[in-house]
Amino acid sequence: MMTMPEIVVVGPPSATYPADVDYGRMYRIVTMTHHYDSELQANQKEGWNNQPKDLYLSVKYWLRYPDVAINQVFGVKAGGEQMGAQAHYQRHGQHEGRVWQEPAGGADQASGFVSPIESWKVQILIKSYEELGWVIEICGALAFLLRLSLWRRAPLSPLMWVALMFTLFTGVRVLALSYVSVYIGRLDVRLFFSTYVVALLMAPLIIADLSALLVAHRGWLRSA
Repeated sequence: MMTMPEIVVVGPPSATYPADVDYGRMYRIVTMTHHYDSELQANQKEGWNNQPKDLYLSVKYWLRYPDVAINQVFGVKAGGEQMGAQAHYQRHGQHEGRVWQEPAGGADQASGFVSPIESWKVQILIKSYEELGWVIEICGALAFLLRLSLWRRAPLSPLMWVALMFTLFTGVRVLALSYVSVYIGRLDVRLFFSTYVVALLMAPLIIADLSALLVAHRGWLRSA
């Protein structure tokens, strides 16, 4: 997890969650969010089969946008059963980027924008990025060990001292986390992501430091 943490692509949230309705209401109150769906709520749409579709969409519109629901002109009490929500969407909502009903394509199409690299996300951000990061870390570690082996011939630079302190700190931290994991179970990958980022930042600098040293002392390579 420290050298190659799991990287996932952020996507649209699930439409339903395996949560009880009472739990969903508590979540809504605590997080001050106005909309949530649970698997128990997912079947409530069947109760609207005998009602006009516009009425159902109006209720969904009010739930999605509480500021409209309490509006004196377009709210629940002011606009009748459905005309208030419809009127707001037709006059203002569609120009403000509000959603009347969820399109079949999902959240991206609801916003009117689809990323041009949407189909490349997994390939670029997960596979290629992880493999490139792994190669950089391996090269950086080899360069670090080789540079330390030359400390008698050339004093360590400030960068190498920082890298050495970081390595020692990381070792102590990993030992501490390993001890803690015995009692709390599997550790989350986010605990190691900062180490991964710092290692990626320092690896190219260590490689450059070693390259500059070898170029300045070409005779070492010939004698070796």
